[in-house]
Amino acid sequence: AQGREALSKAWQSLYVAEGSDWMWWYGDTHYSAQQDEFDRLFRVHLANAYRFVGHEPPNDLETPIKPVASLPSHEPTASMTPVLDGRETTYYEWLYAGRIDLHKDYGALHRGQQLCHTLYYGFDAASYYFCFDLDLDQLNRLNDWRIELAFVDRHLHCTIRRTGEGVTGDGPSLQWALERVLEVGLPRARLPLKPGEPLFLRVTIFQGSDPLECYPAQGTFHLAVPPEGFEASAWSV
Repeated sequence: AQGREALSKAWQSLYVAEGSDWMWWYGDTHYSAQQDEFDRLFRVHLANAYRFVGHEPPNDLETPIKPVASLPSHEPTASMTPVLDGRETTYYEWLYAGRIDLHKDYGALHRGQQLCHTLYYGFDAASYYFCFDLDLDQLNRLNDWRIELAFVDRHLHCTIRRTGEGVTGDGPSLQWALERVLEVGLPRARLPLKPGEPLFLRVTIFQGSDPLECYPAQGTFHLAVPPEGFEASAWSV
């Protein structure tokens, strides 16, 4: 009986996906501010069909079918190796980093003052680096929060979280520090990209299990691994 019930639920999930109008929004002739949510729900129903019959959903179902790419405000101008201490150690530390103004890409799921203002990102031969300019006063008023970096095309998630036991980091070979800013380092070996290959990043701030803010509001940030000869071209006159 339980097997028949699970199979029935799996078919129901497939019927919901097949019978929906969500695929209407995948074409270029239609637009909705909720396209990414339609995409997500469509993939959730397909994944549930696998789960009901006892199988793990394919990793591809974690990737948006129609990704929306948001470009940085400023691209990196040179490689850099910051000191990951949660501070602006020197004026030059993030000077050559790329910069994303998060006020332009803010998706507020709950009303209130914005928690994160700017994202800086850069690289050296060994690692990728990210720096978040946060409203720490407001963030510290939350008892249980987490900041999730999702590299959606690589099925890789890194998380910095605060619980009653303090602030911890969760992710493969993740380096991080939080004091005045949040600085994060991730070895390139964990994201083996070819020069010039795109990297799709989405950042979400949660309180408990509830998402508070997501960046960008739709889709992902489109970041690229520097091409060969990047430093020479960046400094050419």
